[in-house]
Amino acid sequence: MTVITDIFKKEFHKNSIIPKALKRGANIKLKHYSTFEPLANTVTEIEGNRIIMNLPQKLLDNNVFTGDSVVCTHYNGETVYTLSGEVEEITLMFPQKLIIKVENVEKSKNLRKQDRYPVSLSANVRKADSREVHFAVIKNISLLGVSFTCNVELEVSSEVILNMAVSEESIITFTGRIIRARELTNFYEYGVIQSDIDELNREELEKYIERLKREELEQSQE
Repeated sequence: MTVITDIFKKEFHKNSIIPKALKRGANIKLKHYSTFEPLANTVTEIEGNRIIMNLPQKLLDNNVFTGDSVVCTHYNGETVYTLSGEVEEITLMFPQKLIIKVENVEKSKNLRKQDRYPVSLSANVRKADSREVHFAVIKNISLLGVSFTCNVELEVSSEVILNMAVSEESIITFTGRIIRARELTNFYEYGVIQSDIDELNREELEKYIERLKREELEQSQE
């Protein structure tokens, strides 16, 4: 990532370090330490170096406070803007507003091939050359792959078969390749890209992604 300097001043709002690409009505991903995955939200106002949005109930449930560090990510075509700052104010009157003071902006190229959606889905995972099945939790999902957590160590580049319960009636199955792995305190986090999925499972996955997209849009408009 490249830190935005005076070279990019023409990209900023007047008297601000916030890029013009981020404006009222823009969709953002908001990351706070209390949430595993970023929360979808919508910018309602921009005042100087401050971004204003509706307060997500999930942040309130997880104890957000003034002074907390947050990161906002905005995708604008092939460009990604990452804005770091802190919670400056949470208004009391409804609809409650979250006011973020932006302290740093970074600009990078958008390398994501598909939109990803945060989820918490029960799943089973096994290596393609093994019958041993392990429980996993899908943490985000796209049309091309998923990330999941598991308490079993798996090798990068290994082929795995995933079965995900996306509803009471539907389980989606596909084969994928582990492209990244990270060891955390008492479990592992993996990124998987699809290598094989049949037509029926592909249709179910597309329907599920469309549902997540609608829910995210509805949430951002609340």
